[in-house]
This record gives sequence, structure tokens and C-alpha cells, in this order.
Amino acid sequence: LYIGLGIDFAIHYCLRFRELLLQEHEKKPALEKTAVNIGKSLLLCATTTAIGFYAFMPTDYHGVAELGWISGSGMFISLFITLTLLPALLTLFPYRAESVTTQTCRLRTRFADLPITHRGTILKITAVLAVCSLISLFFLRFDPNTLNLQPKENESVRTYIDLMQDSDTSPWTGILIAKDAEHAQELKKSLEDLDVVEKVVWLEDFIPENQDEKLFIIDEMNLLFGTLPVTTDGIKPTKAETIIALESFSRSLEKHIESGHGNPLLVDLQEQVRILLSLAQDPGGSPDPGILKRLEKTLLASFPGRLEALMTSLEGEQVNIESLPDMLRAHWLSESRHYRLEIYPAEDLMDTEAMRRFVRDVQSVAPQVTGPAVINIEAGDAVMKAFREAFTYAFIVITLILLLLLRHKIDVAYILTPLVLAALFTGALSVLLGIPLNFANVIALPLLLGIGVDSGIHMMHRMRHAPPENGRLLATSSARAVIISALTTIFSIGNLALSPHPGTASMGVLLTIGISMVLVCILLVLPALLSGVMMKEQGGA
Repeated sequence: LYIGLGIDFAIHYCLRFRELLLQEHEKKPALEKTAVNIGKSLLLCATTTAIGFYAFMPTDYHGVAELGWISGSGMFISLFITLTLLPALLTLFPYRAESVTTQTCRLRTRFADLPITHRGTILKITAVLAVCSLISLFFLRFDPNTLNLQPKENESVRTYIDLMQDSDTSPWTGILIAKDAEHAQELKKSLEDLDVVEKVVWLEDFIPENQDEKLFIIDEMNLLFGTLPVTTDGIKPTKAETIIALESFSRSLEKHIESGHGNPLLVDLQEQVRILLSLAQDPGGSPDPGILKRLEKTLLASFPGRLEALMTSLEGEQVNIESLPDMLRAHWLSESRHYRLEIYPAEDLMDTEAMRRFVRDVQSVAPQVTGPAVINIEAGDAVMKAFREAFTYAFIVITLILLLLLRHKIDVAYILTPLVLAALFTGALSVLLGIPLNFANVIALPLLLGIGVDSGIHMMHRMRHAPPENGRLLATSSARAVIISALTTIFSIGNLALSPHPGTASMGVLLTIGISMVLVCILLVLPALLSGVMMKEQGGA
């Protein structure tokens, strides 16, 4: 923001100096006249732009408040360097101004005549577009979903979105703290009655229901399996016993496979059993240790653990809060006996409206709810509130300063009109192109405010203090400086629109749209408005 606005001072100064050098033919008088002619407008621009940034300091958005302090102070630093170092450099280094060619003059003349010859048409079209844009602003929205600022092709982002689409795995849940178990049960019942809530989980949900009936079933199973040995006596079977067992096992496998359960693992197992049988039945052979080892691993590797787990499960006991694992209990119950409740949404919160409904409905029952979705919504509201407050403060203070410092009070309206129109057109195009405001692109708005005010001040100052004799305001160095300043800002900051990061790209797109609208309003609408004033003044003279 600082670069985009700070360079404007030097552009306006250099182009005005170039124009005066063509008239004076010497640097010293050209520099003196440049400082006199443009110094006041530069000081006014620096002041109004700095106010636009300083207006963010009282808001609750601390990031932009710090941005306002840094960038606002930077405006005065840029002004000081422009009025001191830049003239010294222009004096020190060779500089020769050259006039433009005849063909270029014709193009400039046609462009400069456009707001004069088509004044009525431009103003009528502008009025119609302004009304339509004002209506469209009701559809301008702020997207608080921070996931939309991330590249969707990233594996982590895709996984996160997949989790959010399932209510049971959604990481964007609501979090509540209940003062005791009774309060937790009341909140759980009230929240589960909401359509936007899929379920509410708290510590009691980890305690099994109907424990008496389940323990009775476990006791019956214990009577049946409780006599199973957990360990073996270590006696190895004989060769004959091994062959009989393998033959019986092979027949069982064959029947199982023929019945339609042709699992590849079973087929492989049967093949290994056949090889063992052929080796075991060969009088001159002996079982292959490798095959035997693989078979033993396939059949019995997990058997001791499974058997031990089965025996452990038959020792079921009554479960209560105190018997739950310490790590689990500490996650859901604090040392002060406050309970944690987690609220799962019934809808996919990637939809901004669904997220807003979930947050608002849950807050109607429990205003103290928090969680990622709540933080996103509340942060978005806080950002929009901060920007509304800042722009209101800035607009009022800038208007008052312009009223105090400008001799012709009507000039304030002429300066602010392009700014208001550019804001309306930018908002309308954002709605039309489906570009919502978000945490990234909203940062570009202070820059648009500064460029809009500065360009209007330069154009009005030129008309009042050094008006062109032919009335072509767009043929002056001030108009060229406005164009070059806008283009440098678009190409230096607006090229963020090409970024693969969606949040950064949206900032570049909004900035490009906004600066383009400022440029159109300054170069077409403002000269069309001023052409009538200039004709009246010339007629009166």
C-alpha cells in the first residue's frame, strides 16, 4: 500500500516539472514553479491519504490498525523525500524534456475532447449505472470461510474439506463449557432440538448404556470361554499327528473355497498346506522350514494376542466417569468440574450461509459458544465493522479538511464524487463477477480510498491554479500523472491476481477492478462535470 501510493507523489512532481521545463527551458525556474504549483496539492494528498489510514487505528481490527499507523506515517515520509531529495536529483542529473509527435498530439486531443463533446451522454450513463450499482450493493457479501483463501488442489485442504462434508468428522464444531453435569444435560437437550445440530457429545456419552444387561451377557460368555488356556504346555506334535492335522485342515479349506469364499489369501494358504503335506509325506524329505514358518505366522501370529484380548474382555466391570482413561477424562472435564460439550453441525459448513445459520442458531441457545465456525463468523463481522467505522471516520475527516483548506467549497463535492462512484462501481462488479470480500482482499480498500482522493485533488488543483487554455483537462500533465500512477499500482500490486493462492489473487483482482473504476471516474466523469464549470467561468470572464 505504501509503495502504491508513495510513488504517486514523485510521478506527479516529475510530470509537472517536465511540462514546465518545456515552457521555461531552464531547470531552476521550472523547479521553483513546480514546487509552488504542485506542492500544496501534494501536501493535501498526503494529509487526506494519511487520515484514511489513521482512521483504522481506533478499530478492533488490530492488524489493519497497525497497517494504518505504518502506511499513514509513510505518506508524510514520501512527501518529504519528494519535496527535498527529488528536486535535488533533478538538479544534479541531466534532464531534457521533449515534445510529443504530431500523431501523439492528435490522439491526446481526441481523448481530451471526449468528456467535453460527450458530456451529457457520460453524465446520463453514469447516473443510471450509479443507481444500479447502489442496488447491487445489497448483494455484496463477506466470506468469512478461511478455507476459501487456500488452494483447493492442496492435499491437506482437500482432506479438510472432505472431513467437513461428514457431520461425524467435521472439525468445525461448536464448543461449550457447562458449569456442572445438570447444566450440561440441559444444554445438550436444547441444542439437539435445533435443526442445524446433528449431535452434541459430552463426557457422559463415553459411558455405555444398559451396563447391567451387558455385564450379564459377558458373565454368561465367561462361563463358556473362561476355561480356555491362555498359554500352551510347549509339547510339539509328532509327524503323524502333524500330517493328520494338515490333511484335515486342507479339506476344510477346500470346502470353504468351493462354497464361494475364494479369498486369495485362503487359496495361497491352501497351496502352502499342500506343499507341507507333500514334504511331510515324502519318506526322504522333510518340511521346508521357510514354508512352515510362513504357515505358522499366517495361522498363529495373532492368536496369543487375540486370545488374551478375549479373556480380558470377559472381565468387564461397571464403567463410570472416574474409571475412564485420564487423558480422555481431562479432555472433557476440567479440574474445577466444568464439562466440555462439542456440537456437530448437521450441514456442510463450507457453505457460508449454512455456517452462519449454525452459528446464529446455536448462539440463540448458548451465546457463549465458541469454535472454528463461530470464530470465523465473529471475526468476519468484526472486520466489516472495523472497515465501516474506519471509512466513515476517514470520509468525515477528509471532507472537513477539504472544506477547511479549499477556497471553493464546491470543489469538495467534485473531489469526492469520483471516489463515491468508483466505490459503487467496484462493489457492483464484485457482485457481478462473484468476488466476495474476504480477509485478504479487504486490505486493498484503503489503497482505493487514497488513490481516489489523491487523483481528485490533483485534477481539481490543476483546474483551479493552472487551467488549460483550450479547456482540455485530460491533455495536461496532471491527467497523465493520474494515468501513470494508476498503471504503476495495477502492475506492481494488481498483478497479485495471477497468484496461485486464491486469497492473494482475490486481493489483486479487487485492487485492479477498483483502480480501474477510479481511473474511469477521474478521466471521464470528473472532466465531464468540470467542463460545465469551465465553460461558465470562461463565459463569465
